[in-house]
Amino acid sequence: MEQITAKYSEVKNVIIEVKKLIQKTCGSRQKKIKLTDAFYQDYKLYELDWDEFLLEYEEKFNSNLIGLNYERFFPEIGDNLLRLKIRIQILFFKILNKFSKNFDNKISNLTLKYPKNLERLTVADIVLSLLKQQFVERKNIILKLTA
Repeated sequence: MEQITAKYSEVKNVIIEVKKLIQKTCGSRQKKIKLTDAFYQDYKLYELDWDEFLLEYEEKFNSNLIGLNYERFFPEIGDNLLRLKIRIQILFFKILNKFSKNFDNKISNLTLKYPKNLERLTVADIVLSLLKQQFVERKNIILKLTA
């Protein structure tokens, strides 16, 4: 595990600034931002929205997230189209299921086609990456606070 040593006040300021940036990028969608929140799973921030966040991040903090592997944390465009198609089919079969119980298997078969589980890129990952000046994940970091 890597260790990051930083002053408490510096960490607090970075947390506040990252949260402000998230609120600006997500608009009014997020009222309370937690360090454990994930960009894709909780904020639905990906593709062009994520690109906008990155541009703002790089401009505001004069830093970038070198080493971040987008595919680990965000769906591919094809995954989203597949997910939309599956949702429409599930809705259709649920409506039909009201009239006949023969569609339960079709619904369960559709849900198996969802894309792979994605890892969570959290607010804490971004905060620590800013402190380290390169992409790091919270699970690999020990944060040592100084006075």
